[in-house]
Amino acid sequence: MTLFGRGGVALVGFENTQQMRKDAFDHIARLRTVRAYAYRDAATLLEDFWDEVDAWLRARKTRR
Repeated sequence: MTLFGRGGVALVGFENTQQMRKDAFDHIARLRTVRAYAYRDAATLLEDFWDEVDAWLRARKTRR
């Protein structure tokens, strides 16, 4: 699940790895930062996604 900005730039994204590589992990990408994400269920994923979007919007607003 990803929020895209102008020009198709990924702003906030939650990605699963499907264990294709042994060093891969579910993660949250926010612009150029990546951190681990522990998936629990779909409802929590949606809530966490929108919390991250809100946090990104707040951070963007304070930088202006």
